[in-house]
Amino acid sequence: MTPLVILHEIQKLKTSGKDCSSNKFCKVLINDQFVVKTDIKLLKKRFKETHLNLKSTHKGHVGILGEALNTLIAKDLNFPGHILLGLSYHHIKCETSLLFKKLDKQPIIESIKLTHTDSEKILLKCFSFLDKSLEKKFFHGDTNLGNIFLNDDLSSGYFIDFELAMPFKCDHNTALTIQIANMRTSLLDNIISRDDFHLLAKKYMKRKHPFFRDFEPLFKLFYKVKLNKDLRKKRINIISGRELNN
Repeated sequence: MTPLVILHEIQKLKTSGKDCSSNKFCKVLINDQFVVKTDIKLLKKRFKETHLNLKSTHKGHVGILGEALNTLIAKDLNFPGHILLGLSYHHIKCETSLLFKKLDKQPIIESIKLTHTDSEKILLKCFSFLDKSLEKKFFHGDTNLGNIFLNDDLSSGYFIDFELAMPFKCDHNTALTIQIANMRTSLLDNIISRDDFHLLAKKYMKRKHPFFRDFEPLFKLFYKVKLNKDLRKKRINIISGRELNN
């Protein structure tokens, strides 16, 4: 796509796209072909929180510019993610917009809602998908079920929203445990209880990674609907290999 076509599609979605925004920090608009994500933070906060950690890459990149870079890194690693088509910056409004190709699947949370009786089976498939994706040594960072799209066979799929993604240097099972624990958000409240989800994750890890001994303490540490500042920092340090799991 040429720059003019990218700008045209972004403007078209901003005026006629369906609003699928899930938080107050960005606006997400979609149509049949594309998705536009626009950073709408206040100017002062935006410049404070949106940056690239080029000198301290272990900290990960932040904000919508970080998401753009991480999405490109994921593509370069052949990590299963959606396709970034372009970026535009509005100098007057100080807004950055990303244009993505729309996936032809729905997020896995919608599939679970439609087939409620198979929720545990689908969640186990999600665990397996996360497990396999980590072979690329890339940590997604926000594995809520609105960011995971599985194909019809439930054995392959894609991620969206790479703002918190980063390469990882800890061991595979540590990264997997944290990814699974971070799947627990309010999206699952009416689908599976906290205890049942914990048991399901434990069952998967015991079957697939029977010699991993740190599952319980690590899972319980990060098994929160929302992590506080200290836990977010600890997660980054563990994933980047700067802090042992202890």
